[in-house]
Amino acid sequence: MKLRSIAAVYTLVGAVVFLIGGILLGLGRFGPGVLMMIVCIIFLAASGRAQRRSKR
Repeated sequence: MKLRSIAAVYTLVGAVVFLIGGILLGLGRFGPGVLMMIVCIIFLAASGRAQRRSKR
């Protein structure tokens, strides 16, 4: 059960980072926006791994 809450936190953080990165890209801040998108991918991948572990 604890892994599911960790997966939920990673998903939430990934979504928030995605939104912030999208706003930065929309404002023309290419460098920070791209970095935020990379961080978003890392968090969402970690969320997927945590969800797969919790199903076992």
